[in-house]
Amino acid sequence: MMLTDGRRSSRMLSALVAVLCALFLMSCENALKKSAESLRSGAVLEHASPSGLRAQEANHQVQLDWDKVDGATGYTLYWSTTPITALAEANAISLTTNSYTHTGLQNGKAIYYSVVAHGFDTESPVSSCILAVPHQYMAYVTNGGVSGSECNAVGYTLNGEDGSLVELGGYSFDVGSYPKKIVTDPSRRFAYISSFNNQKITCYKIDSDTGRLVPIGSPVSAGSGVSSLAVDPSGKYLYAVNSTNNFPNGNSVSAYAIDQSTGSLSSISGSPFAAGSYPNGIAIDPTGRFVYVPANDGGSGTNIGVFSISGSGALAKSSDIVAGAGVCGIAIHPKGKFLYPTFWNGATDAAVQALTLNTTDGLLLGGQVTRTYNILPRAPGNFAEVVEIDPTGRFLYVCLYSKTKIAIYSIDQTSGDLTPLSGSPFQLWPATPAEIPNAIGFDPEGKFAFIVTALADTPYTGALRCFSIDQESGGLSAVGSPRTLGKNSCDIEIISLP
Repeated sequence: MMLTDGRRSSRMLSALVAVLCALFLMSCENALKKSAESLRSGAVLEHASPSGLRAQEANHQVQLDWDKVDGATGYTLYWSTTPITALAEANAISLTTNSYTHTGLQNGKAIYYSVVAHGFDTESPVSSCILAVPHQYMAYVTNGGVSGSECNAVGYTLNGEDGSLVELGGYSFDVGSYPKKIVTDPSRRFAYISSFNNQKITCYKIDSDTGRLVPIGSPVSAGSGVSSLAVDPSGKYLYAVNSTNNFPNGNSVSAYAIDQSTGSLSSISGSPFAAGSYPNGIAIDPTGRFVYVPANDGGSGTNIGVFSISGSGALAKSSDIVAGAGVCGIAIHPKGKFLYPTFWNGATDAAVQALTLNTTDGLLLGGQVTRTYNILPRAPGNFAEVVEIDPTGRFLYVCLYSKTKIAIYSIDQTSGDLTPLSGSPFQLWPATPAEIPNAIGFDPEGKFAFIVTALADTPYTGALRCFSIDQESGGLSAVGSPRTLGKNSCDIEIISLP
């Protein structure tokens, strides 16, 4: 009996061992299968990080995608407002696909991104880190119209990658008779348009989501022939040039305080301020201490009025800078060290000057030699008027009024001297019919220039022409076809939405 029980126990033990062995073998087999699968997919993850991480910047958002990793079961997108050096310190978003739209971002604020792929229990190395800055560029163009009709302005979204424009659907807004200039404040929350014939300035709030302009109250009164506008760097004050020859309604600069909440304007005590005969153009230095206003005096004026800005925004004239006859347009370098007036006369050469400023008092630096750069020989209609500097401060552009040409210069960052680009001035569009360049604007990155033109004769149709900027020379190359505008198109303002 005991022998039988021992045999039975032996058989049971053998069976148990067999079962355990079978289970062990099954476990090993499953482990090997899983290991093989991990090797097939995980080998990629172990040695390669996700590649091709790309960002498309848009209004308050960034659209991201990257190359799909074979065998990956998911991804983790890391983002931070500083360069990513440690994943634990970055924000993490778990994803199942190789794309993501990051919304609710602040325009103009840099965001850094990296991504990691996952597969089974394996994690890939982190991808390279990329930088994106959400933004939406807008362009606004004023159309002067004819005989008080067809006066308006139109808004466009601007693609900063290729310079293309999309008109805000069915959108334009009444801006009074002959809207001459448009400016925005430094915060890009408010816009202002001068109405030359109505002697008014219309105020607008800029919708930060759509870019549309929403009128603020009723237009405010300005002087006779109100034209050029400028907002000081603090965004507290707006200045308007009244260009007719009848002080105080003309020959003056009107000054306004900007309500920081609503954008509305209120006249500053003592405004308007005398500015010489037939003032034309205005520039404010980057520190917000000095204002420069050229007085054309019907083509014979030589003075540029220099004003200091008080704590209340009032202007006090300190002196005149004597320039050439027919001083007209004016631009100041972003560093505030150099001033560039142009000349509109016909009895003198069409030219631009380079003047070095004393940044202490805003006047000319002593001992310098005035540098005059002739563009075209003297002849009726050879007017050099509009002058603009690109956002990088490296290139200067001058519109030649009747010759439908553009002069291009590079700027020496130390001396302010100008060097004309070989072949300047350039005929950038057909010479006939005569198409006058009235304004130049630049995208905030300085990649594209947009020139507003208008036919010199009936039907006075305007055009908006886009050019890419050669980053080495400042040369312009046409991009796409010109966009047809309204009648007597005047000005352009380009901003990035806040």
